[in-house]
Formats: sequence, structure tokens, C-alpha cells
Amino acid sequence: MFYVCEEDRLYVVAAVIAMAPIAITEASRGTKAITEASRGTKAITEASRGRKAITEATKGTKGRKAITEASRGTKAITEASSSARDCDGPVGKAASAKSLEAAAPPAAPSDDRREHSCLPCRQRRWGMDVFVPPVVKKLKTGFRSLCTAVLVMLGEDLLGIILSLVSVRDQPWAVCKAWHRLVLSRPDLTASILVGSAPDPINVLVRHGPVGINHTTLVLDRLLELPRSSLDDDMSFALHEAIRRGFHDTVHKLLSSSIVAEYDSGLNLAALNGHLDIVRLLLEWPVNAPRADCQDGQPLVAAASNGHLDIVRLLLEWPVNAPRADCQNGQALIEAVENDHIDVVNILLDWPVNAPRADCQDGQPLVAAASNGYLDIVRLLLEWPVNAPRADCQYGDALVYAVTNGHAGMVRMLLDWPVNAPRADCQDGQALIEAASNGYLEIVRMLLQWPQNAPRADCQNGLALIEAAWKGHIDIVRMLLDWPVNAARAVRRHGYVDVDIVRMLLGWPVNAPRADCNDGQALVYAARNGHADIVRMLLEWPVNAPRADCNDGQALVYAARNGHADIVRMLLEWPVNAPRADCNDGQALVYAARNGHADIVRMLLEWPVNAPRADCQYGRARIEATVI
Repeated sequence: MFYVCEEDRLYVVAAVIAMAPIAITEASRGTKAITEASRGTKAITEASRGRKAITEATKGTKGRKAITEASRGTKAITEASSSARDCDGPVGKAASAKSLEAAAPPAAPSDDRREHSCLPCRQRRWGMDVFVPPVVKKLKTGFRSLCTAVLVMLGEDLLGIILSLVSVRDQPWAVCKAWHRLVLSRPDLTASILVGSAPDPINVLVRHGPVGINHTTLVLDRLLELPRSSLDDDMSFALHEAIRRGFHDTVHKLLSSSIVAEYDSGLNLAALNGHLDIVRLLLEWPVNAPRADCQDGQPLVAAASNGHLDIVRLLLEWPVNAPRADCQNGQALIEAVENDHIDVVNILLDWPVNAPRADCQDGQPLVAAASNGYLDIVRLLLEWPVNAPRADCQYGDALVYAVTNGHAGMVRMLLDWPVNAPRADCQDGQALIEAASNGYLEIVRMLLQWPQNAPRADCQNGLALIEAAWKGHIDIVRMLLDWPVNAARAVRRHGYVDVDIVRMLLGWPVNAPRADCNDGQALVYAARNGHADIVRMLLEWPVNAPRADCNDGQALVYAARNGHADIVRMLLEWPVNAPRADCNDGQALVYAARNGHADIVRMLLEWPVNAPRADCQYGRARIEATVI
């Protein structure tokens, strides 16, 4: 398989279109078809298909030889088209080369290494490395030469009439590389192709059109001269796309056409994308201009979010209906903080009229800045002379989020703040739990050593220890267990994956958990997750080791279900209290069959003692295997 871009396919289309006009030109000395073709009537449309024009042209007195040649050329082009679509198809590479020689005039050999440089082809590549077989490149060279010859023979006017009748999906101006300059130099021609190819020609032009000097606006002028019924049903899509891409002249022409009625969302788009000239154009428009504070100041919020300081200042200084700097309860300030635009934060807080409070929304700007580690903004907010947020606002959320994201410098600055600093044990030690869960050893030590209101190492019933053990942070587990004050109890949680942590917990001198706690649930989870070393360690533990058949053989069942053949064999071979291979009425066999673990199915059926019946559970193992 190989990929042929839209332009490559259009070479074939263009060449087929070209053959009929050539025949008409050759037969023009005595035929009626050429007269109709020059007027752009239905004969030209049929001529572009390469069929009816040939029939009509046969009425001429001197055109029969030309018709014969055109027919051969059309057939050759059809075969070449098939080869371009599939080089390994019925036509084959040899037929493709033969067809090319028959269809195309002689041309200088091309450089196979040369890449497409035209805009449509670049736009269609999607950033992929595209392999173009040599036969396709040869076809393209021939088509390009043929199309150039047609352009010279017919002239721009007649060729323009033919191309204006063409309908091309997605990229109408990419009819052919050889004719690309013609299309770009004739805005009226591009407009005709657009109207014939898309139900929303203006939107297609703005969204996909080639960006050249004044080209888009010139084509737009021609489109706007056409009847309204030929254009887009909803012009707002085209306007919004022009605003998003920053096409100032296109926006101006669309507004001047008076066919777009709603501008508020356009102002939001312009502010969001930082197009200052379009923002000013919309606000100054004499008819139906949007209010600068439309949608409760959403344009200001959008500009602040993306750090467009010049647009923020323009909106706030607008003489009529300027938005409040604290609109939406200070949302513009919060958005600027979250995206680290400190210059926008400064201008909003310092605005002389209706400035947002630095502690708006219960200190949400501070929480957002602390969560993202923006030290400069946090310091700016806390030191603001009026309505500064409390460092412990929202029950210490700023501290907790700073810990969660590992910003040790931020954590220290908040805890050290001279006024209303958050407690190190706020939210019942949640900061310590987050630090332990994420493996931030330095922050864990900082919190536990804090001189005031340090969290207990066993806070929330030892949740910090549980999270650290669950994630495999053995250094934090050791620190919590060994802490001199309120050390965490060596509680047990199912599914620990680090054998060293399990051994440490089981061997801890104080409050160590039993290896068979919860009726051997630790063994079951270790077997389910495939931790063979932990399974062996638990079974071999000298004190209170779990039974290998605990929970009616659940460890065996889960190991079989998840395909852990080594654990299945270990459990079945255990010298003491080994589970029966047919425990739970053969549930291990059923699960192994359901998940396609053939090795475990065979092992269970062949087990010398208490092997499950192959038809256990009314043949459910067979049913499950059949479903798979």
C-alpha cells in the first residue's frame, strides 16, 4: 500500500478533462461542438468527461483523425489512472508506463527525489513521510507536461471556462499543479470552482484556502458579488474562522457585507487568540458592535487567560461599556494566575476601578498559584496591601496542593509565612499523606520535623504508611515506622508489591500484622497480582503463616484466572495445606479456560490428586473456552 495525495489523483482528473478540449480544438474547423464549447454550455460539461464531446465532434469534416487520437489518449489516461491508484493492480507497472507514453507528450525526465512544493500537497501530508513510487512520479511528470500543453493550446480563457465547471472535493483550487498559477491568478475562476464544489464556499475558502497576498480577499470579493442563495447558509462559521486565523481584511469584508448578525462570540475568539487589530475592529464597528463587557466580561477573561496584556488593557480602557476588572468574581485574575501571566495579574490587581480582590473566591488565586509552584505570584498575592489572601485559606488547600505536586520551596514558604500560615497537620495530616503517596521524602521529613503542629506519623489511622507501602516507597515506610513520636503502626493493606516492604512490616518489633490476617487475604492478593516471591515468603513465614488453601483456595483460583502458572504450581505442590486442584467445584479450571490459559488448564486436569472434572459445573469450562 502507498498513499497518493489529493493532488496526485487530480492529475488524472485534469488530464482526462484536458483530452476532450484537445479533440475539440483539432476538430474546430467544421464542427458545431467547438462553438458550444467556447460558450461554456452543456457540450463543454460533457466534453470534460471525454465522451459526448467526441460524439458531437464526429459531425465535423476534418476532425475524425483528431477524434481517433483523443480516444486513444483518453483510454491511455484511464489506464494510467488505474495504475496511479494501485501500482500492483490489474494494469500493472508495465501498462502504466505504456499508458503514460501514449497519453503524454515527450517531457524532460524529472528528479525522483524532488518533493511536492505546492500548497495543497503540503497541506494533505499530515506531517507523515509519504512514499511515492517512481511510476507515480513518472505519471505526474507526464500529466504536468500534458496540462501545460493544454494551457498553451487553449489559452487561459477557454481553459478557465472548462475549469469553472469542475467540482473538486475539499481543495477546489488544487485542480492541477500545472494549472495552479492560473487558478490563483483568476479570483473569479477560484470563486466559480468553490461555488460548484461546496455548499459553504466562503467557509471553505477561509478555512482551507491558500494564504497569499490579497488572494483570499479577492476571491471573497467575487463570492460576495454572487446571489445570496449561492453562498453559505450560516456565514457566522466563516466569520469565526477568519477571526480565529487572524484574517483582518477578510473579517472586514464579511462585516461589510451585512450578512452576519451576531458578533459577541467573535469578540471572544479574537481576544482569546490575541488578535488586537480584530478586537479593535469589532469594537469600533458602526453597526451592532459587541459590547466590550459582553457575556459578563468573557473577552477580558479569555485575554487574561492567554496573557494578551495589550488586549486586556484595551478592553479595560474602552470608553463605552468597559468590562469590570473583577468581572465573574475575579475570574480573569484566577485565569491569569493559573497560566503564570504575572504582568496581567499586576495590571488587574492595580486597576484603579473595580479591581479584583487578591483573595477573591476564598483565596482561589493563591491556591492555583501554589498548586503550580509559581513562587513569584504567591509572594505577590500574600504581600498585596489590600485584601491579601490568608496563607491557610480553604483549610490549607494551598499547602496540600503544593505538597501533592512536589513543590518543596512553596511548602516551606507557606509554612514559614509570618501571618496565618497553614498548619503542617491541616486537614488531619492530608499534606503528609500526599507527600508519602507520591514519594517526596524531603517533604515528608520537613512536615514531620516542623516545630509547630507537625502531623502525626500515624495520622488518619496510618494512611500515610499505607499509601507509601502501596506505592513501594520503602524509604518513607521505614521513616514513618521508625519515627520517634507517634510512629505509624505496622498495619497491613492488601496488594503490596514490594517484597522488602512486606518483610519489613511483618518483622516490625511493635504492632506487626499477622501474615495470615483477614483469613490470608494478603496471600490471595499476592497470588492474584503474580507476586510469586511474596507468595513464597508469606507461606514460609515462621509465625502465623497463612494456609495455602485459605478462603477455600481463593489464591489458587485467582492465580489460575490471571495466568500465573508458576504460582498455581507452587500452591498445588505446597507440602502443608495445599489447595485442592478442584476447589470451589473446579472454579480455577473454569477461569483458566475462560481466559485462554491452556497451560494451566492442562496442569489442573493432569494433576495427580483431586484433579477437577473436565465437565465440572455442567461443562462450564468448555462453554467459556468456546466463547473465547
